[in-house]
Amino acid sequence: MEQVLQEYLDRIAALDQSDNELAESLASGLLDLVEGDSVTHVTALPVGGIRFAQDPTTVQDVSFRKLSGLELGHLADARSSYIWSVPRPGPGAFPIIFEPVSERWVMEVRKKCPKDKQPMAGLLPEKMVLVLELLGFDVFGRGHSATWTEPGPSFSIGGGRIRLPRKGSTRSCSQKQLVHARAVADRIPDGAIVRSGNRNEVALHRFLLGSTEGNQEDAIIDYVTALEALLLPEKFEGELRFRLALFGAHLLGNDAAERGKLYHEIRAIYDVRSAIVHGTKPQKAETVSKAAQSARAISSRLLLYCLENGWPTQDELRDIALA
Repeated sequence: MEQVLQEYLDRIAALDQSDNELAESLASGLLDLVEGDSVTHVTALPVGGIRFAQDPTTVQDVSFRKLSGLELGHLADARSSYIWSVPRPGPGAFPIIFEPVSERWVMEVRKKCPKDKQPMAGLLPEKMVLVLELLGFDVFGRGHSATWTEPGPSFSIGGGRIRLPRKGSTRSCSQKQLVHARAVADRIPDGAIVRSGNRNEVALHRFLLGSTEGNQEDAIIDYVTALEALLLPEKFEGELRFRLALFGAHLLGNDAAERGKLYHEIRAIYDVRSAIVHGTKPQKAETVSKAAQSARAISSRLLLYCLENGWPTQDELRDIALA
């Protein structure tokens, strides 16, 4: 009851004004918690860079909604302490790091579980971030999530860090695109987020690192590493640039003209990456930025192709190039 009272005090507009609707909602939630056998574990991540026509927009267990005015005020309040003060969206739900507020929406991931056996939040929030980056969205923010359980007073209050770029452009996302993203997220292996165990997981993980890098030179290295993990064998002493460009162009290109364009584009990306890694020649900022954008576009196309069509072996890549 003390927790319910504290939440009521946190959420009322003023201490000298009662809010019967809020009190009834909190009491109803408490009764549902007592009577039910399960709770819903919620992970919420404030994000910028993405918006939806409908608020909220939900697909299965993933939902996007606009941050409330109270949440935005708390996120922008530099005087707030680094704590988790309430078990659901409202003042104090998210920690404060710096101003200004770039996030405008919040992604919520829900997982139902027994009351007496609450699981960890899982990696679905991180997988959704990775898939949205693969689809060309710049999902950005400070990367601090909040967690709680519903209904009634939360059994646990906490949160964690989720890797996000600090800035990016904003794009609209449709319900259809979110359905696609949620389906692809089911194909992302856990090793793409933590403890990569094979080259496919390494490729996805290095793309995630590249898409969240603030430094464009580091991003190029990550993207090309993802391409190498996908397109080159573990032990190969031949001309890496040629094989990388050849296999990538034939896997993605629909005709000879597109394959030729992709071949030269991948070679150019690899040359910039090599110059950065080996320090052979200083690269202009414009050249690095252009190469990073191109590397991201090609590596995201390749990774999405593999997630949806299967991961090609070296023999299959060779056969595609020879066809």
